[in-house]
Amino acid sequence: RHLFFEKKFASAEFKAEHSGSDIHKAYQQLITRDPEEFITSGQWMTEKRGGSDVSGATDTVAVKMNGSKNEYALYGFKWFTSATDSSMSLTLARIVHDKDFENFDINERKRKEAVPVSMFFLRMRKPNSQGEQVLNGIEIVRLKDKLGTKQLPTAELILDGTEAIRISDEGRGIAEIVGMLHITRYHNAISSVAYMRRMTNLAMDYGKRRFAFGTNVIKKPLHVLMLSKMELDTRGNLLFVLEISRLLGLVDVGKATEQDTAVLRVSSSLLKLFTAKEGVRLTSEGVECFGGVGVMENSHIPVLLRDSQVLPIWEGTTNILSLDLLRACHREPKAIECLENYLNENAKGASDSVTKTIENIFGFLKESRSFSPQLLEFNARKLSFNMSRLIITTLAHRVYSDSQSDGISQYESMDKALLDHWTKRMEMEFEPLDLQISTDEINKQFLELFSDDIGEDVDSRGEMRSRL
Repeated sequence: RHLFFEKKFASAEFKAEHSGSDIHKAYQQLITRDPEEFITSGQWMTEKRGGSDVSGATDTVAVKMNGSKNEYALYGFKWFTSATDSSMSLTLARIVHDKDFENFDINERKRKEAVPVSMFFLRMRKPNSQGEQVLNGIEIVRLKDKLGTKQLPTAELILDGTEAIRISDEGRGIAEIVGMLHITRYHNAISSVAYMRRMTNLAMDYGKRRFAFGTNVIKKPLHVLMLSKMELDTRGNLLFVLEISRLLGLVDVGKATEQDTAVLRVSSSLLKLFTAKEGVRLTSEGVECFGGVGVMENSHIPVLLRDSQVLPIWEGTTNILSLDLLRACHREPKAIECLENYLNENAKGASDSVTKTIENIFGFLKESRSFSPQLLEFNARKLSFNMSRLIITTLAHRVYSDSQSDGISQYESMDKALLDHWTKRMEMEFEPLDLQISTDEINKQFLELFSDDIGEDVDSRGEMRSRL
């Protein structure tokens, strides 16, 4: 959140308006190194009807407080509030006028969605008439009993007159979220790779200590093969994270080229979705390396698996992020062109399979404007995973080329192993894109499987969340 506010205060207009305000104080508390002053922040976007479609599923309303320019009272139900023990939060709501508030029916979808969402800053607590710190119009309904990340409290909250300050232009809340997504998705990817690294290291260490069939299992060829694949998978995903980190740094200091900015825009979604799924897969594989010990709670290994499982869900599910790549194709064709140029630069001197994969994927993207929306969506997930493996393979090739130039044989052999591993993955795991299937065939082959369960205009997810 401090990076979000840092960018906001870089605007002279925002700085002039909020300098010395509670928002400025919160920013200083987020970046301070003084443990007595430091605070954390939550992010409350998810409501009963889900978190991915925030523009359509936000039912919380904001009513301007009398005589105030940007101060509002919030009313609504936040179904999944992260870091509930934090001191502040950013959240979304729809601004309505006082005269409309009592008659504002949040279930009237057409009327409600005509009111775009705005972003607000709020404090968890405020002083009462006696000067005591009390909850800021917030009722805690319950703490979530989650599969993983139990150490991070998450709750259902009712906002009943919660005092908040609007920090986006009116109706521009979604645009403000986009600015945070590169950072939050990057942090998600860091966590994913961290779980891979921790599990791989633990598995390697256990293999050196575990004695079976007359020797340590680390000396068994099949076990070594499994561990080596885990190691090379982890290194490849780390390469992806470090490259996005490099691009983020260039953007932050104003030294990014148009191509750098475009690649970052398109790749941040891919980074998050791919590393998250890889993190779950590798963590699960690691559990197996420990045998029965891996499922014993007192080994603390199961905690790693449960915690890693949330990573594909936070900051956008795999399907939602896959669609982000398709949106970029239609809205930002120049960005896709920049990504192709970037990959070709990284792949100079690479094998024919790498260059053919680039041609295959970008050939599809260039023709995508002529395809039906259903056909594009049908291929979105395949496209995203193919693209992610391609990006990592080209990065591995760039690293290997650099190590050859440096002449350090130790690094060269390791980098060659990394390149060979990811080239094989790119080739063997490539999912052909289905360009022939029609909308009718999609309906016939797949939707009919669930025809008995598909209701007419029924928000079953929202109903299920209400029951929960």
